[in-house]
Amino acid sequence: MRVSDLPARTADGAGVWKRAAFSRRYNGTPEEAARTCSRTWLAVDGAETAGAGDWSVITWWGYRDGRYLKLWQDRQQVEYPELRAMVAERIAKRKPNATYIEKKSSGKAVYQELSRTLPVIGIDVTRSKKDRYNAASPAMEHLCDYPDPKHAPWMSDYVDRMVAITGEGDEVDDEADADTLGLLAEMSGPAPVDYKGMLD
Repeated sequence: MRVSDLPARTADGAGVWKRAAFSRRYNGTPEEAARTCSRTWLAVDGAETAGAGDWSVITWWGYRDGRYLKLWQDRQQVEYPELRAMVAERIAKRKPNATYIEKKSSGKAVYQELSRTLPVIGIDVTRSKKDRYNAASPAMEHLCDYPDPKHAPWMSDYVDRMVAITGEGDEVDDEADADTLGLLAEMSGPAPVDYKGMLD
């Protein structure tokens, strides 16, 4: 489905997203849901440095029957070597159809190194955060489903942070960057990459 086919996002307070957008749940654990997806992908937003409020996020999503399922995320304050190892380990564990890495901050170095041996996809972000968030918002508000917090203990804090984001100023928006990076890449045309044969 194209974003243009979805209803326009309407203003409702200061934040880009409202709590209701994150209230839809899929059944079962993220691992069970992933097995029913026709595609899964990882999206990586790497922090400049660990600490000082900078977080690196690896988010795992899937696509099933016209819906986008947020399966899992890792959110940690790590330096480049740890982030590189985390991304490589998640690729080996999740066996996604694609991995999108924002070519900025430590993500640029992760992409440069991993692309020597794995078909990771580097994304050059040119639009502002607010433009990217607004572009992804129709899908996030109408087509995305999330895990039950009993299977994903990070969900409650994730939603609290997401609904505070305005797309302006200095915000804790690493999760939003990773989520929208992958969603926009997939909606613009999924990359024909499959790791399964390389990792089995």
